[in-house]
Amino acid sequence: MDDTLVTVKGRTFRIRPFSAKQGAFMVVKVSGLLSPILAGMKLNNLDESIGEMISFSKITEALTGLTEEEFNYFHDKSLSVVDEKFSSGFTPVLQANGIYAVNDLEDDMILVLALMGHALWRLISVFMKGIGAGDAITSLPNLSQLK
Repeated sequence: MDDTLVTVKGRTFRIRPFSAKQGAFMVVKVSGLLSPILAGMKLNNLDESIGEMISFSKITEALTGLTEEEFNYFHDKSLSVVDEKFSSGFTPVLQANGIYAVNDLEDDMILVLALMGHALWRLISVFMKGIGAGDAITSLPNLSQLK
């Protein structure tokens, strides 16, 4: 499986694949979070804006049920597959001990959440395509539209 390059806030990041075991577990956990969110989406009119398609109250309901332990799990596992591109090559954004390995990441909540979102979105996209539901995932809004 190939790596995915994304640009967030003018910086380039590489999203690597999760291991099979880690990815399988995370798909189950993420699916539980996404099901109430996706149930509230109106996918019949893709000309609508993202804000009209997604029920932000559904997102809020799903995310507020997340415990700090669950959030930390998603945070650590998501960022464990993300590297930032520098002139010298790629550097993991999170060290094995859980400390951020790149400048200013610990002070940039938006960047952290965006990187988590990209890693999880990639995981779900690969899963949906793998089970033959690729059309469903391509009909959803692209994460890069959620700026």
